[in-house]
Amino acid sequence: MLAVFFGDGGGDEAAQHQRALPARAHAPDLARAPLPRRLGLAVRPDPEVVAVVDGERPRARHADPGPVQHHAGRIELDDDALLISRDETERIIGSHGVPVRDTAGRIIGAVIVFRDKTGKREVEEELIKTEKLESVGILAGGIAHDFNNILTAIMGNISLAILHRGEGETSFAKIEEARKACLRARELTMQFLTFSKGGAPVRHVQSIGNILYESVGLALTGSRIRCEYSIPEDIHPVEVDRGQISQVIQNLVFNADHSMPKGGVIKVKARNVKIEDPASLPLSPGNYVKLSVEDAGFGIPRKNLKKIFDPYFTTKSKGNGLGLSTSYFIIKNHIGHIDVESTVSVGSTFNIYLPATLNGVVAQGEIEMQLAAGKGKILIMDDEEGIRDVLQALLEHIGYSSRYARDGIEALELYVEALGGGQPFDVVILDLTIPGGMGGKETMEKMLEVDPDVKAIVSSGYSNDPVMANHRSFGFKGIVPKPYRIEELSQVLHNVIAWENGVPLPSTENGTGQAAGSVG
Repeated sequence: MLAVFFGDGGGDEAAQHQRALPARAHAPDLARAPLPRRLGLAVRPDPEVVAVVDGERPRARHADPGPVQHHAGRIELDDDALLISRDETERIIGSHGVPVRDTAGRIIGAVIVFRDKTGKREVEEELIKTEKLESVGILAGGIAHDFNNILTAIMGNISLAILHRGEGETSFAKIEEARKACLRARELTMQFLTFSKGGAPVRHVQSIGNILYESVGLALTGSRIRCEYSIPEDIHPVEVDRGQISQVIQNLVFNADHSMPKGGVIKVKARNVKIEDPASLPLSPGNYVKLSVEDAGFGIPRKNLKKIFDPYFTTKSKGNGLGLSTSYFIIKNHIGHIDVESTVSVGSTFNIYLPATLNGVVAQGEIEMQLAAGKGKILIMDDEEGIRDVLQALLEHIGYSSRYARDGIEALELYVEALGGGQPFDVVILDLTIPGGMGGKETMEKMLEVDPDVKAIVSSGYSNDPVMANHRSFGFKGIVPKPYRIEELSQVLHNVIAWENGVPLPSTENGTGQAAGSVG
C-alpha cells in the first residue's frame, strides 16, 4: 500500500503543510491520515486520505501515533498503528518510507509504504493468550491435585458413614447432602485441571447431538430461556471428553441465559463442515463438526471481544472469569477452535469446531454404578495417610484385604516379597504423584520388569495427566481419578480382577467424561 506526501514549499518547517498526490489511487479503501510531524517538514492531517491512529489506543482517533524516524535515507513510522478504512474495518499496520528531495537536496515530501500486520499481530496475541493460560494452568493443576486428595479422604469417610449407618438414622440425609457437596466440589476441580499444562482429555467417540441436548437441558433447568435446536440426523460423531465438552456447552448457555434476563430464545446448531483453506481458520484441513450457540442478549462490546477468553476476565458481578477461558482451553486441547461474533444490543454467537470422526463406534452412555463386593489381596501405594486409612477400611468393608506403601520403593519391595512367597497381590493401586519419592509411572515400569502380568490401577488428583488419559500405554489395567466414590472403586477393582487373556470387561464412566471405572 503506497501513499505519497509533499510539503507545500518553503523552508520553514512550522509553515509547511502536506498535500496528498494520488494516494487514493494507491489506497482506495482508506479514509483519512493524520501523520506525525517529523519528515524534515511538518505534515498535517488530510482527512480525505487515511486514518492512522495509535494501535495501543485504538479509539483515540485524533492521536498522534508518534514521530517519523528519518535516518540513512529511510523514513519509518513508529510501529504499530491502527488503520481505519472507510467501512470502519480496522487493521494493524507498520510503515516505512523514503524522503522526496528537491534539486537543492531539501526534503519536500515522502513516499510512505504501509504493511498490513494484522495477521501477524493476531498470531502473536494468540500465543500470548496460550502462554497466559498455561501459566495459570501450572498453579491451578497443583491446587486441584491437593484439593482432590483432601476430597478423596472426605468422600471416603462419608461413604464409610453411609455404609455403617443404622436403620432409620435421621442423620443419613445430612450425610448424603455432604456427599453431594463433595461431588459438586469435584466438578469445580475439573475446571482447574482443564488449565493443567500438558493435560489431555480422556476421549471416547460420542454423539454430539446427545451431548448438546443433555448439556443445554441441564444448563436451562429453572430458566426462562427456551432453546431451539438445529441438529441434523447425519451429524458426524466426535472423539471427545464428554464431561469437558458438556462443560463448554453449559458455560456458553449460562452466558446466553445471563445476557437475556427477561427470557427469550437461544439457538443451538450443529452441522458438518469441511475445512479446505487453513488460512480461513486456525485449523488443519479436514472434516469438522461446527457447533453454534446464538443468543439475542446484550452483546459484547468490541473492546472486550479480545479479552473474553482471558482467565478471570468477567463483566458479571457474580462471575469468576473462568467459564470462557476454561472453554477456550478445552477446545484447544481437542485440536479444535472457538470464536465469537457479537453486536451490542443484538446478541452473540459462539462457534466451536471439533474434528469429526468418520469411522468410529459411539460410546455407551453413563451406566449407573452399584457397589460391587469382591475378594482379593490389594496393595495400596499413596503418600497421604488419610487416604490410605480410609481406603483400607472401604476395601475391608466390601471383602478385600489390603496392605499399603508410602512410595514406589516400598511398594516394589512389598510386591516382590509377596510374589516370591507365593501369595501375590491381585491388584495394585498406584498413586501417580509421590512428592519426593517414586511415583506410580516409574513404579509401574519396575513392576512390569518383575512381573509382566501385574494388574495395576493408576489413581491421581491430576486426572488430566497424560498417563491418566492413556493408561493402557503405560501398562495399567484401569484408572480411578481422585476423588472417587466407593462404587467407582469397587467396579474397577471387580473388572481388573476379572481380566482374562488381556480382554477387558466393558468400561463405565463417572458422568464427567472421566472413565472412573475404565478398564483396558
